[in-house]
Amino acid sequence: MVDMEDDDPPSSVPEAPSSPLYSNSGRTSAGKKRRPSVNDSGSRKKRRSHVDYDSASSNSDTESVIEEIFTKNGARELDGTGTVARVELVNFMCHKYLAVSFGRKINFIVGHNGSGKSAILTALAICLGGRATFTNRAGSLKEFLREGSQVGSVSVTLRNEGEDAYKPHEYGNTITIERKILREGSSTYRLKSAQGATISTKRDELVAICDHMQILANNPMTILTQDSARSFLANSTSVDKYNFFMNGTQLNQLSADYYMINESVSTIENVLQHKRQVLPEMKSSVKDLETTLKNLEQAKDLEEHVEHLKKQMAWAQIAEEEQEVEAKRKAAEKAQRKVDLVHTKISDCENALSDIGKEIDNLETQIAHQKQATQPLHEQKQQIVQEIMALRQRLMDFATEEQEMNTTVKTHRRNRDDFRRRIAEETKKTENDSRTTRKQQLTLISERETEKAVLEEKLRQLQLERDRVETAHGEATDRLREAQGRLRRFDADIRSCQERISGLSRQRTDRLAAFGPTMGNVVRMVEEYEQQGRWTGRKPIGPLGLHVKVLQDDFARVIESLLGNTLNSMAVENQEDLLTMQSILDRCRCPSNILKYSRRPIHFKNGEPDTQYLTVLRALEFDNDVVRDQLILQHHIEQMVLVQTRDEGNAITGKSFPRNVSGVFTIDCFSMGSRGGGLSTQSIVPYRGQPRLAADVSIFIRQEEAQINQLREEKAAWKPTVDQLEDQVAAVSQQRQRLRAEQVALHSDVGKKETEIRQMREDLVDDEESNIGALQEACKYEEDQIELILRQFEALEGQRREVQTAEASLKAQLATLEDERQIMVERHTALTNRVREAADKKVKYENDRTHWENQRIQYQEKLRQAQEELNVAEEQLAVDTEKCEQYCERVPVDKPADEIERDIRLCQARLKEIEKKHGSRDDVYHAYVTKKAAYAAAKREIQNTELLIREVKNSLQSRLNSWSSFRHYISIRAKTLFAELMRKRGYRGRLVLDHHGRSLELKVQKQDDGGTADGRTASSTSKDKDPRALSGGEKSFSTVCLLLALWESMGSPFRALDEFDVFMDAVNRRVSMKAMIDNAREQDRACQYIFITPQTMGNVPGLGGPDVRVHRLQDPERGQTRIAAGS
Repeated sequence: MVDMEDDDPPSSVPEAPSSPLYSNSGRTSAGKKRRPSVNDSGSRKKRRSHVDYDSASSNSDTESVIEEIFTKNGARELDGTGTVARVELVNFMCHKYLAVSFGRKINFIVGHNGSGKSAILTALAICLGGRATFTNRAGSLKEFLREGSQVGSVSVTLRNEGEDAYKPHEYGNTITIERKILREGSSTYRLKSAQGATISTKRDELVAICDHMQILANNPMTILTQDSARSFLANSTSVDKYNFFMNGTQLNQLSADYYMINESVSTIENVLQHKRQVLPEMKSSVKDLETTLKNLEQAKDLEEHVEHLKKQMAWAQIAEEEQEVEAKRKAAEKAQRKVDLVHTKISDCENALSDIGKEIDNLETQIAHQKQATQPLHEQKQQIVQEIMALRQRLMDFATEEQEMNTTVKTHRRNRDDFRRRIAEETKKTENDSRTTRKQQLTLISERETEKAVLEEKLRQLQLERDRVETAHGEATDRLREAQGRLRRFDADIRSCQERISGLSRQRTDRLAAFGPTMGNVVRMVEEYEQQGRWTGRKPIGPLGLHVKVLQDDFARVIESLLGNTLNSMAVENQEDLLTMQSILDRCRCPSNILKYSRRPIHFKNGEPDTQYLTVLRALEFDNDVVRDQLILQHHIEQMVLVQTRDEGNAITGKSFPRNVSGVFTIDCFSMGSRGGGLSTQSIVPYRGQPRLAADVSIFIRQEEAQINQLREEKAAWKPTVDQLEDQVAAVSQQRQRLRAEQVALHSDVGKKETEIRQMREDLVDDEESNIGALQEACKYEEDQIELILRQFEALEGQRREVQTAEASLKAQLATLEDERQIMVERHTALTNRVREAADKKVKYENDRTHWENQRIQYQEKLRQAQEELNVAEEQLAVDTEKCEQYCERVPVDKPADEIERDIRLCQARLKEIEKKHGSRDDVYHAYVTKKAAYAAAKREIQNTELLIREVKNSLQSRLNSWSSFRHYISIRAKTLFAELMRKRGYRGRLVLDHHGRSLELKVQKQDDGGTADGRTASSTSKDKDPRALSGGEKSFSTVCLLLALWESMGSPFRALDEFDVFMDAVNRRVSMKAMIDNAREQDRACQYIFITPQTMGNVPGLGGPDVRVHRLQDPERGQTRIAAGS
C-alpha cells in the first residue's frame, strides 16, 4: 500500500532553504550555477537571463506536464551521452597509475579495503569540477597527490553520442576532461576531443559541458561518497533525508530562486510607492513653469529686435572685413611694385657689371701686349748689365794685379835695401879686430837647454797629476749627478703619488676619472647621440671597466695588469656604430680601443676549470653580460687562475697545467709555470695607473699616503750623502784649478827659455869672411826686377783705360734702354690704373647688386606676407560671409558696428531686467520641457512598473503552483517506487513526507509482523516499525530503496554509490544488489550506474549479461597485511 499523503500546494513563495547536512548550494566551485535536473521545467539559459512568465494555466494540466518532462526531457534516447567511458589516475591518492573503463549501464568496482576504490569516485568528482571538500577526503587538491609526488592528474572520458551530443563537430564521440594537480601552483584543465586534440583549457567550457549533459558533480545523488553513504545509511535523520530529497531533485534551488524573485518584487514595490508620492509634486511644478512661460511672451518683440540688430552687427563686421581686405590688397600691390623696381635695379647692375667686365678684359689684353713689348728691352738691359759687370770684373782684376805688382816691387826694394845694408856691415866688420869667442856663446846655450829640460820634466809630472785629478773630478761629478738624480726621482715619485691621491679623490665622485681625463667627455657624447637617435644598434657600452667590480681587492692590481687597456675600451654592436664611435674618440682625443660585439650569448661553462680554482672570471662581478663576454673573448678570463703565493702557483703548475687552465698568476704580478710543464716564474708588467676596478678607493689612498711617507724618509736619509758628494766635488775642483794655474806658469817659463836659446843661436858669430861680391850681385838682381815690373804696370794701365772706355759706352746704351723702359712703365701704370678704376666700379656695382638682392629678398618676403595676409583675410571674409549668409540674408547697415553693439547691449539689459523678474525664457522653456518630459516619463514608468509587477506576481504564482505540483508528484513517484522496491524484499514500506516540517521518514513492516507478500496486512492493528528498531542490514536495505526511488526523480546520465552495503547482511545485500540491477535494467533511458563495494560478487544474482561490468582492483601494496594488536 502506498501512502499518498502530501501537503497542499502553497499559495506563497516558499521560505529560503536552510543548510542541512546534504544541502547543495547549486553552484560549482567556480561560482557558476548548475544546470537543474529534469524536474525543472525552465531551461538554465532562461533562468539566467530573465524570468519566464509562461506557466501551466491550471493545476489540472500539471500532471500531464510532468509526465511529458519525464518522458521527453528526462528520458534520453539510449545514446549514452554524458556517461563515463574511462577514468585515469596518475599519482592520485594511493594510485601511481590506474585506468578503469566503464560499461554503458551497470558497473561494479570491487576490491579490498585500501585498494583505492573510493579514489575513483573522488577523481570523478574532482575532474568534473567538484570541490575537494565535497569528497570529505581533503581540504585542498594538493592533498590528493600521491606521497612523494609533485605533479598528478586525473582524466575522465565522457561519451558524446547521439542527437544530444555536445559540439560533436569539435569533440567527436567522446570528450576527455583532464585536470592537472600541482603541489606548487594551481590546477589546470584540458578538454580534449576524441582524437586527443586540446579544444579548450577554460573552466567555463567544462561548466557548459556539465550543464548540457546535466552532470552535477557536487550533488550527493549523483556521486554519493563513502563517508556520505555511511552517514546517510547509518545515521541520517528524517530532516537529513528530506534535505537529501530536496537537494537531489534541485527543488531547493528553485525555491531559492523564487524567494529571490519575491524579494526583488517587494523592493520594486517600495521604490514604486516612493515614486507615486513624488508624482503630484512634479505635476505642480510643470503647471507653475507653464504660467511663467506665458508671462515671458511679452519680451518676444524685444528679442526679435535684438535678433535684427545681431544680423546688422554680423554684416557690419563683414563690411569692416571687406575694407580690411581692400587695404591688404593695396599693400600687396605696393609690395609688388617695390619688388619690380628692385628687379630693375638688379638688372641695371648686372648690365653695368657686364660692360665693366668687357672693359677690364680689354685693358688686361693691352697690359699683356705691353708686357710682351717690354720683354725684349728687359732682355737687352740684362745683357748690357751682364757685359758691364764683366768689364767691372776685369777692372777689379786689373786693380788686383796692380796691388800684386806694388807688393812685389816693395819686396824687391826691401831686399835691395837689405843687401845694401849687409854690404855696408860686411865692409865695416872687416875693419873690427875685437870679436867674442864662439866657445863662450855655445856654453851659455847649453846651460839654457839644461834649464829648459828641467822645466819640461816638471811640466810632464804636473800633467800626470792633473790627469789623475781630472779623473777623480769626473767620477765625483758622476756620483753627485746620480745622487742628485735620485733625489729628483724621490720628488717626482712624491708628486706622482700626490697626483694619484688627487685622482683617487676625484674618483670618489667621478668614477670615469680613472679611465682617463677625456673619458667623461666621451660618455657624455655617447649619451647625447643616444638622445638624438644616432646609434643604429644599441647604445655603445663602455668603458668596459665601468661595468666590472672586483670581489677581492687584493687581486685588483694583477687583474688590471692582465686586462690592460681593454678595460678602457668601448663596445659597439655594428660597423656603422664603430665608425661613429671612432669619430667621438678622435674628437675627444681619447686613445681607447673599440670592440664590436654580437647579441648571441657565449657558452663558456664547459671551458672553465675545476671550481677549486679562483679564476679572473670568478673574482669579478659584472653588471653587463656583454662586458663579461668581451673579456672572455679577448683574454680568456675564465681560464686565468689567481693565487696568493708563488708556492701555490708552483703546486698547480708543477707537472702541467690543469684542464681548461691557460695561465696561473700571483697577487704580486708573476706568471707561474709553462704549458710544457716544470717550474717557471716570469714577471708581468704591473699596472701603475689609477685603480679602475676597486669599489672603495680609500685603501689605495692610504697606500699612496704611506708610499709618500716612505719616499720622504728615504729622501731624508739620502740627503747627507748628496751633501758629502758636493763637498768632494768642490775640493777636487779647487785642486784642479790650482794645477791648471801651475801648468800655465811652467808653459810660460819653457817658452821663455826657448826664445832665449833661439836668440842666442841667432847671435852666434860666423868666423868665415863675408862674400861682399855675392851681395852686390844679388842687389843688382833686385833692381832689375823692379824695372821689369814698372814696365808691366804701364801696359796694364793702357788695358784698364780701354776697358773703362767700353764701360762708358755700355752705360750710355743702358741709359737709353732705361728711358724706353720708363716710357713702357708709364703706359703700363696708366693701363693698370684704368683696370683698378674699372675694378672699383665693378666692386661698387657688385655691392649695389648685393644690396638690391637683399632688398629683393626683404621685399619678396614682405610681398609673401602681404599675399598671405590677403589670402587669409579673403578666406576669412569668405568663411564669415558664408556664415552670415547661413545666419541670415544680407541686410543694409546704416551704423558702425560699435553703435550696433551698444544698441544690442541696451536691449539685452532690458531683457535681463525682465529675466531677473521672471527668469530666462530659454531657461524657463527648457526647464518646462524637461520637467514635463520627466513627469510624463515618471508617470509612464510607474504604469509600466505596475504592469511588470502584476505580470511577475502572476508568473511567480504560476511557477509556485508548478513547483508545488512538481514536489507533489515527485513525492508520489518516490513513494510508489519505494513501496515497490520494499515489496520485492517482502516488506511493506512507505514514505512519510512532511513538507512543512521538512522531514522524510521511512515506515517499514516486516512479513513476520503480519504482512503478506502482496502487501496486505493480516491484522489491521499491526503498526509500522520505527527504523531505529530495524537491524543494520534492514535499515541499509530500506535506505538503498529510498535512494533508488529518489534516483528516478533526477536526470543525471550516471549515478555513483560508494560502499552502500557495509551494514548489510548477506541476504539483504543480495536482495539490494538484485533490486539495483533490476531497477537499472528497467530504466527506459540511458543511465549509467557505478557501485563500489568491498565485498565479493559471487552470490549476487543477475550479474550475467553484457550490461554488467565488474572491475576488481588489486590488493594494496603495503608492508603489513593486518593491524598489529594494540595499535
